[in-house]
Amino acid sequence: SVSICTKLLYTLYLMVGYVLCLCVKDGMHGLIEKFPFLASHACDSASIQDLCYGHSYVYRITFSLVMFYVLHMFMTCDCGVDSSVMRSLQTRHFGIKTLFLIFIFIVSIFMSTEFFGWYAKIALGASGLFIVMQIIILLDFAYEWNDAWVEKEEPKYNFFLLLASLVFFVTGCVLIGFMYHWFTPSDDCNTNATFLHITLICGLLYILLAIRLEHASILPASFVFMYTAILCYGAIQSGSTSGECNLLWSEKASTGLNGQVLISSAFAVFSLMYACVSASGSASAFQVVPMDEGEEAETAAGQFTFFHFIMALGSMYMAMILTNWSINAGTDTSASSYDHSTASMWVKIIAQWITIVTYTWTLFAPIALRDRDFD
Repeated sequence: SVSICTKLLYTLYLMVGYVLCLCVKDGMHGLIEKFPFLASHACDSASIQDLCYGHSYVYRITFSLVMFYVLHMFMTCDCGVDSSVMRSLQTRHFGIKTLFLIFIFIVSIFMSTEFFGWYAKIALGASGLFIVMQIIILLDFAYEWNDAWVEKEEPKYNFFLLLASLVFFVTGCVLIGFMYHWFTPSDDCNTNATFLHITLICGLLYILLAIRLEHASILPASFVFMYTAILCYGAIQSGSTSGECNLLWSEKASTGLNGQVLISSAFAVFSLMYACVSASGSASAFQVVPMDEGEEAETAAGQFTFFHFIMALGSMYMAMILTNWSINAGTDTSASSYDHSTASMWVKIIAQWITIVTYTWTLFAPIALRDRDFD
């Protein structure tokens, strides 16, 4: 439909921004040597300029995208404006919108480093919210996937369902096993051990519940188990400031395009794409606006507004994962501050706990609220 195509176009802006961020993340220093004016407001740190300049411009690109999507939130909100006008603003004038986005970025070049220090802190909190919203979208996908295969009523789809569940479960178990080896090399690593115990125990618990409860399924449970294990890995990596409780710790390795960045990016891109092509993966998955079936749901003003809200959060999340969850914007001269942060560790682990609680609620909700239809 027109709605899906339009959303994909807006997602393309984020994808292009992601590619640009990858380019400037490690290559901005060379550009600044050719165009010195780019450094005028980019970085206050002289000792680690390669990192500083790259991160500074990742913040500027993502800030421009955030402003772009926030503007569209107000342009498409249900504020008494005629629906045909809102639809026109949503689906047309992409040339002008692109020029406006470029204008925002040019303005951001001359904005102060202190401003982006505050933006980084806001992006950190917004990223935690995005992770939670992301798991709701991924949960919706897992349930839709499970229902689609169950409805086939063919033995081969039951086998595929079991195989996919087994792959997710084994992946989660193997990752947790490696994390026990990497992140608890001594008895002093109590925080890491606690995070791992919670992840493993909760994962096994809701997989057992999914097996016993008639309305539950093993596929969403194993998928959530794998995803929470990945969140745990990211949290421990962010909180490890030395090699004492992290055998993988390396100042040099942590600054590049590592596996954690790629995995986080893959989940984020998949969530955003699913939110584009699935009405249930957008506003209705969060029950933000009531929707009827068919085209009427696709044209709901609230759905467009909520979609741009997700994209704005996704832009800030992109800033975090591409700067290794750094919450400074060029004022800190410590290289380790660009790679590890206790604040980012707690954002990720709290998001993981919310994920666990959210999924557990989906298991018990049909029992606690028998008068509601959860199909």
